[in-house]
Amino acid sequence: MALPIAQLLAWLLSASGIAPVRTSASRLLRSLVATVTLIAAGHAAAHDPFDGGTQVMLFEDRIESTVTLGTDAARAVLEALPLSTGEVVALTRPPRERVFHELPVALADKLIQLRIGGDPLKVSRFAVLGGDEEIVFLVVNTRPGTSATRLTVQAAYFAIVGPMRPGPVLVADGTTRRAISTALVSTERPAAEVPTVPGAKETASHSQSFVDFLQLGLEHVLSGTDHLLFLGALLLGTRRLKSMLVVISAFTLAHSITLAMAALGLVNLPARIVEPLIAASIVIVCLENMFFRGRTNLRYALTFTLGLIHGLGFADALKEAVAGASGAALGVPILAFNLGIEGGQLMVAAVAVPLLLLSRRHPVWDRRLTLLLSGVITLIALVWVWQRL
Repeated sequence: MALPIAQLLAWLLSASGIAPVRTSASRLLRSLVATVTLIAAGHAAAHDPFDGGTQVMLFEDRIESTVTLGTDAARAVLEALPLSTGEVVALTRPPRERVFHELPVALADKLIQLRIGGDPLKVSRFAVLGGDEEIVFLVVNTRPGTSATRLTVQAAYFAIVGPMRPGPVLVADGTTRRAISTALVSTERPAAEVPTVPGAKETASHSQSFVDFLQLGLEHVLSGTDHLLFLGALLLGTRRLKSMLVVISAFTLAHSITLAMAALGLVNLPARIVEPLIAASIVIVCLENMFFRGRTNLRYALTFTLGLIHGLGFADALKEAVAGASGAALGVPILAFNLGIEGGQLMVAAVAVPLLLLSRRHPVWDRRLTLLLSGVITLIALVWVWQRL
C-alpha cells in the first residue's frame, strides 16, 4: 500500500510545485506517506459506525434485549469470553458468512445486566444473531411477577471495550413495539434506570436527555474523521466567505433531512452501502477541487447531494434510540443530536475558515496547497473506499 501511495504523492508534489528542491521533496514525501497511512489505518481501526446501542423489549413473561455493537467492540467482548479463537473468528466474519450461534447463558453478564429493585434478572438465553456491518447479540431475561415500574440496564460491555461513544438505550413494549423511554449509557455512566410502563416518572429529565444527546452528536462528528475530511474538502475548494457559509448551510440542511428520515425509519440503507458511499463522497469533492474549480453552482449541488448520504451515516448512531418512539421520546433525541452535530461542524469551521481566507491572500500558494491537500485527502478516502467494500 505504501508504494502506490508514495508514487501518487510524488506526482502531487511535482504537480503542485510545493517542494521543488529534491531533498525537501523527499523529506515532505516521506512525511505525507506516513500521514496518509496513519490516518487511513487508524481510522479503519477506530471507526465503528455502530459503536453500541441497546433495545429492550418488554413482554409479560420475559425481557428481550438486543445489543448492537460495531465489529471491533463486539470482537473485544467475544475475546473476553471463554471461547476458542475459531469461534471468535466465525462470529466476526463478514456479514454474509456469519451464522446464528447460541452462547452459554452464564456469559451474558459480560455484555449486559438487567436488575429490578437491585436484584439481577435470570438469563434464559444468550445468542449472537449476526447483523450488517455491526454484530447483534440477543439476551433474554425472565421477567418476575412484580409490580416494579423501574428497570436498571447495565451496559457491562463498556468495562471490556474501554472508551467508546455513548450508546442509546430504547425500552419498548414488546407486543406493540411502542417506545416507553430512552436513555444513554457511556463509559462514565454504564447504567441507566428506566421506566417499564408508559407514563412512569423519568429518573432523568428531558433537559438531561437533551444534554446527553447533544453531547452524543458533538462527539459523533468530532470523532468521525470521514465527516471532518468531507467538510474540510468542501471548504478547501471554496473561495469566498459567502460561498463557505452557503456550503456549510447546504450540508447542514441535507444531512438534517436524511438524519431525521432515517431515524424515523422512512429511509433505511445498510451500512455496507452507506459507509463506502461516504468515503466516495470525499473523493468526488476533492476531484472537483482539483479539476473543476470555480464552478460555484456545481459545488452547491454536490454539497447538498452528498450531504444527504452523510445524514444516513449520522443517523446510524441514533436509530437505536428512537425506534418506535413518539412525542418527546422521539423529538428530543433527534433535535439534540442534530444540534450537537451542527455544534461540532461550527467548531471545525471556526478554525478552518479564517486559515483558508488567509491563504486566499496568496493565490499561487493557495492553488498549490489546494491541489496538494485535496490529493492527500483523496488518497485517504480511496483507502477507506477499498476497506469498506
